Amino acid sequence: MINNKTNSSIIIILVSTVFFMEYLDSTAVITASPLMAKAFHTTSESMSIGISAYMLSLAVFIPISGWISKQYGIKNIFTFSIAAFLVTSVLCSFCTNLQQFASCRFLQGAAGAMMVPVGRLAVLSTCGKKNLVNAIAWITTPGLIAPIIGPPIGGFLATYLSWHWIFFINIPIGLIISILSIRFMPKHLLNDHKTKLDIRGFILNGLSFAGIMVGTELLSKKSLLPFFGLATICLSIILLIISISFAKKRKDPFIDYSVLKIRTYSVPVFYGTISIMVIGATPFLLPLMYQEGMQLNAFQSGIMLLSLMAGNLLTKPATVWMMHHCTFKKILLANSLFLSLSTGLCALFDKQLPLTLMLGILFFIGCFRSIQLSTIHTLAFTNIPQDKMNAANTFFSTIQQMAAGLGIGLGALALQSAKYLIGSNNVLKYYQISFELIAIFGLIAIKGYLELRSEDGSMCNNK
Repeated sequence: MINNKTNSSIIIILVSTVFFMEYLDSTAVITASPLMAKAFHTTSESMSIGISAYMLSLAVFIPISGWISKQYGIKNIFTFSIAAFLVTSVLCSFCTNLQQFASCRFLQGAAGAMMVPVGRLAVLSTCGKKNLVNAIAWITTPGLIAPIIGPPIGGFLATYLSWHWIFFINIPIGLIISILSIRFMPKHLLNDHKTKLDIRGFILNGLSFAGIMVGTELLSKKSLLPFFGLATICLSIILLIISISFAKKRKDPFIDYSVLKIRTYSVPVFYGTISIMVIGATPFLLPLMYQEGMQLNAFQSGIMLLSLMAGNLLTKPATVWMMHHCTFKKILLANSLFLSLSTGLCALFDKQLPLTLMLGILFFIGCFRSIQLSTIHTLAFTNIPQDKMNAANTFFSTIQQMAAGLGIGLGALALQSAKYLIGSNNVLKYYQISFELIAIFGLIAIKGYLELRSEDGSMCNNK
């Protein structure tokens, strides 16, 4: 007989492993893109459509995951989504051109859109408020580790074997998790009740979230005028405002935006997005900086990022301790400053900088990434009532995935801005200025964290 505490721990491990699989797949593709472009007889720049198709699918389908889990149960949807993710992974490996690859990545994103938020919902519904800090620390770890080891794994497989193997490594992991989820995942939440799908809300939210992603992508394209990207983002925001106004009039809206009235949730949603974008931009730009600016190969550039992972892992116990003994406001204010400063130090990277100093900077970036991400995720759910947990998780999952995609867009936009600002052919200088711009952008989050009160999140505090 397995007790509730043991069952909750197993669920956390299962969900963490699934998160790791999903993030690893996404990040490994980035490093292998140049070699995949050769196989598809296209350019490296064109391969971004595979990444964009995946992120676009997440933005469209994550919001509906909450409604689907109510209708068909957490266990059923979680298990089915893992199986669908594996099937679409195999399909990606058999693609022979860019059009096929983009289509399969879109389908894979739809499967991932169900897998990640439903898994987090299972953890939130079983761990309890007192164990929230430890639970969030576990399930956020894959989001920090996978983007770091994804590039060296992707680079190794693509360089020494074949890019196809990037999609095959999901198979054994996914099969094991699928079997275990049938045994341990909860079937339903206690407060779940079936509702009619708000089709208008689904369409409006899908268009608005997808439009923001597309607009950011357009802003990063040198061949297009910035007007197109800005116009798309503005139109998407208008659609989102309309969607929110409609949601207020429904008893069971597609997304319940009333949770944004809770300060400890709205601050991580709005200003935490900025921090997550900064966190996401770094592992996107660094491999490119190493390869294009410092002439390292894909595998070498990926290996350099392992120092980031070391910082992520070694800081995790200290992060849990801090959230139990310090106020969330102090942690977020101080760490936001350190995160931006350490990101800005990447502007010092060149061939003359001692390797030990470079690795040291990356290590501290990893530390601050770990603290920031864990704190944001934990604070967001500290004051959410249980009957609002599904709605809060659905919207937060959507924003988190969008922030990860927007982080890549931020990196690409910063790179294009750097090229415009200096107008030379110094490739390394482009990346150095990009990191400075991203660091300045990250400081904006400090304004939002000032809105927090000292007692916010106190239920997790053991002082």
